[in-house]
Amino acid sequence: MRAHASRSVAVLATALLFITALKHLPLSEALTLTFLAPSLVALFGRLLLGEPVSTPTMWSIAISFLGVLVVAGEDIANWRDPSEDLIGVGAALGAAVAYALSLVLLRARAQADGFVATVLIQNALLTIYLTPIAAWETGAPLVGLAADWPLALAIGTLGAAGHLLLGWAYLHAPAARIGAVEYTGLVWGMAIGVAWFGEWAGTNVIAGATMIVGGSCLLLARR
Repeated sequence: MRAHASRSVAVLATALLFITALKHLPLSEALTLTFLAPSLVALFGRLLLGEPVSTPTMWSIAISFLGVLVVAGEDIANWRDPSEDLIGVGAALGAAVAYALSLVLLRARAQADGFVATVLIQNALLTIYLTPIAAWETGAPLVGLAADWPLALAIGTLGAAGHLLLGWAYLHAPAARIGAVEYTGLVWGMAIGVAWFGEWAGTNVIAGATMIVGGSCLLLARR
């Protein structure tokens, strides 16, 4: 149970740090910084699980990471602005570290306990952790929030489904390999932006997305 508690703390830290980053940075900058996580997954997988990082995997991670830099090229240039909020940058980087750690611990626990039990225990512990925080922030969690329940249920359902799929993935593949595929999240985000908000990607986003997909395909081609 101690391992599950540690992983749940990492998941909680990821959420709180990312929310903090969103308060200080534009979404594109915060999201791009957190996409350092897949590279960190390979590192933590090596340090904590003793998993080897093959040369093709290293190339895949490098190509995908360069794609992230291409996508966020303009934002990265703006980070040199003296007015940039260092709290937001630090929070986003901290979220990347916490997320990568949670994914590696997910693989370790999923192998030992099964991914369904791992996700259920994680969500139960997060409820215990977050209820006092919600009470402190709002004064009365779950009260007067009826209008938000449909959205909250949708978020919870999608989050649980995502963690179940991640648990299954990390049960069947090395952390470094799954970590590199995580880069495709930028591509999915771009697609959702077009479908949901009507936000069309620029040429730099398309070029970077191509590199991200290419890096992931290089990784998957080894299977």
